[in-house]
Parts: sequence; C-alpha cells; structure tokens
Amino acid sequence: MKLRVIAGLVLAVCLLASATTAVAADSTTTITATVGQPLQCSNVRATDIGYFGATIRWDTNRDAASKVYYDTISRASIDDYRYTTENLTLVTDHSVRLTGLH
Repeated sequence: MKLRVIAGLVLAVCLLASATTAVAADSTTTITATVGQPLQCSNVRATDIGYFGATIRWDTNRDAASKVYYDTISRASIDDYRYTTENLTLVTDHSVRLTGLH
C-alpha cells in the first residue's frame, strides 16, 4: 500500500507568493503583485520513505511556497485529492513531510 500512496502522489505544486498590501485611511485595500518569470519545478523526489510516511522534495527556479496534494489513487482533478500538506515559507529547495500513510 505504501508504494501505491507514493505512486499516487501525482503532483507537487509550488505556489508563488509575492505581493504587497496597503490599507488606506478609508479602509479600502490595495494589493499590488509582481509577476516574473514562470515558476519551474525540477528534481522532484521522495526520500525517507517509511511505512507511515515519506518526504517529498523538489527545487524551484525562484522562491515559492510548497504544497503537496496526495491520495491512495490518482484523481481526475487536483481538487479531488483527499489530502494536502503545505509549507508557506518561501524557498527554492522544498521539503514537505507526509505522515499518517498506511
């Protein structure tokens, strides 16, 4: 079963978070975002694989938050995956630990 879980790990999604927010005296909010080069993921791998967990690692070409969608089977849509794990720290060397696998 643990191999099926890892094999069912279809996607490690990297989310970019680069924005500034300003609140004016009249309580209106202005959000300004900068869009740069497209985010690219590479070197996706599973390490520290055990019976109840694994660590998913990957690299990005610029700082980004990390989010992994996973399940015991492949799903038609990313929204259909039962589990997600995320780390909002902006990095280029990503590491997300999946636990409770069995």
